[in-house]
Parts: sequence; C-alpha cells; structure tokens
Amino acid sequence: NWGYILASTIVETSCLADEPRKGLVLSILQGISQAGKKGNEDHDDDNDDVLPNNNQGIKPVPNETIQNALILVISLLQQQPPIMDSFNEENDSKVSCQLTVGSDKAMYGYPNSSCIDSKHVWQALLGVDGLATRLASLLVDDGFVDVIHLVTSLWVAGWHRMEKNRGKSGHKHEALATFLMDLINEPRLSSYLWSKAEWIEALVAFVLTNSKIDDNDDEGRSKFLKDVLQTLRRKSITAYERGITQGLLRS
Repeated sequence: NWGYILASTIVETSCLADEPRKGLVLSILQGISQAGKKGNEDHDDDNDDVLPNNNQGIKPVPNETIQNALILVISLLQQQPPIMDSFNEENDSKVSCQLTVGSDKAMYGYPNSSCIDSKHVWQALLGVDGLATRLASLLVDDGFVDVIHLVTSLWVAGWHRMEKNRGKSGHKHEALATFLMDLINEPRLSSYLWSKAEWIEALVAFVLTNSKIDDNDDEGRSKFLKDVLQTLRRKSITAYERGITQGLLRS
C-alpha cells in the first residue's frame, strides 16, 4: 500500500532522527500484529454459517508482505542518527544493545537503541504472533543476515527490561520472558546462532555481568535466569563454562 511504499522510500533515501523513526517502527509493528491476527482468524474459521463481522470482505495479508514489513522495521532500526550520544528519554542514560562475540570482539546489535528500548515498541513487538519464527525464516530461508543484529539487540534490550522490572509480575512480564526464551529455543535461530560456541559464551557472560542476584529475588525471575543458563549449558558445556569465567572476571 501507499504507506509501505512511502516508508520504504524514506528508509532508502534518508537517515531519520529517533522520534520519527520510532513512530514508523511502531506503526509498522502494529500493522503486522493486526495482519497476523486477521490471518489466524481466517485460518481458524471453517464455518460458512458464521455471522458477518466488521472484517468481512478484507483480504488476508500475504505472509510475504508481512515478512517484507519486518525487513522494513529492521532497516529502520539499524539506521543510526547523526548524533550518536543521544539520551534515552525513558531512563536518561546512554543505551547500547550490543553483544561482544568471539576472540575478535565482533560487535552485534545496535549501538544506538533508543527506539528498541522504548516500552511502546516493546509492546508492539510482543504483539506480533510468532515473531521468533518469522525472524528465523528471514535469516535462514531468505538469507537476510541483518536479522542477527535485530535478534541480538532484542535479547540484550529485553534482558535489561527484565532487570529493570524485577519484582514485578503480570502478563507483559511473562510475555517478555517467553519471547526471550523463544529467541534462544527457536530451532533455526538455535542452529544458526546459539549452537556456536562463541555465541553461547558471549550470552552467558552478558547474563552474569548484567544480573543482580540477592536473597530477596522473586521466584519467577530466579526461575527464568536458571532456565536461560541451563538452556545454554545444554548446547555446549565447554562454551558455557568459558562464559561463566568471563562473566565472573567482568563482575
């Protein structure tokens, strides 16, 4: 549609400041979420006698269109505004959602993550059904390697949000924890990223370095931390132990 064409043209021809970039990302994600839910309703509805509803006559959005919209979101998120040391409006601190991977210290993720760190963007992200699977399809099936940076930033930013909101519970908190585990456990993402020793080591070290553990920790958060570390340990004990060592040295 016209909005998609306009957004694509903007991405290709200019680098947007944070606020308009965030607005476009939010609108696209909300559109993807609505399109996915409409598709699920049509797929589940096999009854010809169902009464008409407000969505009748609206054609389901093709999966290819949704995937292209995700590519547009990734292209927007990886744009870096001219002023790199901008401050996050929500916590007044410089933000970076990158992970250092391997002996060559390669950086993955977005150095300026003010968009991806927005609570409104996160609400929209968690509203996209099967997002981890869609990202895996773009990465493995379509060869869109920029997905690696998005997955990395989502995990790092998501973890920081978990830490920031520790002690809280509710549907949003549980949805975030589930999504972070999905990014690790999704079979194709796992085989492409988390089966590699340097990625396991990097993520284990990051988790330990960026976790606050005390006697008053809530049960849900403790279980999530344990699940993450056990999952990574099952993938490679050797890489896991190296990550533990790196995390302890940094702490």
